[in-house]
Amino acid sequence: ADESSATAALERERKPEFMEEANDALTAVGWSSPLDDDELTSDDPFVRRIDEQIQADFGVGLEELLNPAKVVNLERDLFNLRSELAYVTGKGIIDVTDMTTEDCDGGGGGEEADAIRKSIDKKEKSLLTERRAVFRGWLKQVFLVQAALSLVLSWVMVSNPASLFGG
Repeated sequence: ADESSATAALERERKPEFMEEANDALTAVGWSSPLDDDELTSDDPFVRRIDEQIQADFGVGLEELLNPAKVVNLERDLFNLRSELAYVTGKGIIDVTDMTTEDCDGGGGGEEADAIRKSIDKKEKSLLTERRAVFRGWLKQVFLVQAALSLVLSWVMVSNPASLFGG
């Protein structure tokens, strides 16, 4: 039992080294890894892949969703959680880019892996909802009309409030 706990402790200590090495390898081949919390742009390969998936699945682009930033952040979180799950369950450091959660899960892993699985499940459900929330054209028009009316009403209230309220 002491030998297995010592091995597990050594693996946890070496995890940051492995993750850094994997990140460096991905960066070297021109793929920007979403492992860190840096801001992702629409030109990033990770974001372009998400956009392509949404277009294939729902026929709309990423920018047409109600909350595209949340979709990208959820995808990044899932990428990181799947990477961590693969490592914790003994699959090692692998590229989980086009893998499902089941593909990344080596089984076992104890409470830590169970917590990761639970978090992945929650984020996958949220992501599915967000990917379906499309910002329809008519809704854009409603918001534009509201904005224009608010602008005109605000200008009248600032320049001549008596015309609205009497007096």
